[in-house]
Amino acid sequence: MAATRDSGLFRERGIAVRAASPTDAGRLLIDVEAKSIASVRVNDSVSQLRKRFGAANVTKATEDLEGDPSPIVVVAVDGHKLVKHWNHVSTDDPAFKTKEGLGPGSTLAAFEQAFGPASRGEGEGGWYVNFRIGKSEELQVRVGDACFDEQLRLKRDSKCIVKEILL
Repeated sequence: MAATRDSGLFRERGIAVRAASPTDAGRLLIDVEAKSIASVRVNDSVSQLRKRFGAANVTKATEDLEGDPSPIVVVAVDGHKLVKHWNHVSTDDPAFKTKEGLGPGSTLAAFEQAFGPASRGEGEGGWYVNFRIGKSEELQVRVGDACFDEQLRLKRDSKCIVKEILL
């Protein structure tokens, strides 16, 4: 089954999406220190993921990077999706949360409260904000245009919402 990823939104036929319940919390964890989402890490193989989540929940697909196709793996965890890229894992599904209860849909201000000051980052297809975790680890989030003023300075108000998490 083919899946595509466009502007941070997942479009796929055949996998139902449902609201997360409190019992999902462990399975839907964004673990910043381990650099994993639902225990999926960038170095996991497709066969490892299929054993862990079931073959029907792990789909190879492609995304466009600067006009060139790049392979990705879409993983469904209890109907919620994340993506394993060649150099990171990401999700724009608000069911996935950090231990602090933050995820897509949370405000940038809440992320700054939990992870410290944000700095403007670089990324294809959107606005990215970086958080330094420890000495060398980094958490990156994608935000919308509402997070920047006319001079492209980062705004930290309630309108600045995190759209995607990248580890």
